Amino acid sequence: VSPVYLPREASQFDLAVWVDTDVLHQVGYSYDTSLFDAETIERLVAQYVRLVEAVVRDPELDLRAFDLLLPAERFRLLHEWNDTFVDRSTDTVVDLV
Repeated sequence: VSPVYLPREASQFDLAVWVDTDVLHQVGYSYDTSLFDAETIERLVAQYVRLVEAVVRDPELDLRAFDLLLPAERFRLLHEWNDTFVDRSTDTVVDLV
């Protein structure tokens, strides 16, 4: 698997993905840069590549059991981005209203 960068044209959709299975088995994508940053798209592409590689290794793979997230991604999602704890032990009901 290796990336091939093509000239970027305006994306017709928020996110578009296409798969060409004729000869080279190419996957392409385009996205609205006002909605997605390059890091997000690279992460989505990496997840897709991991999924395809896993299915090639085991065609009987139950996709429900496949975890798209790497351990570091899961940690970031559950512990860094979801760090919403607020200490309310000293608040009164009036403070919360």
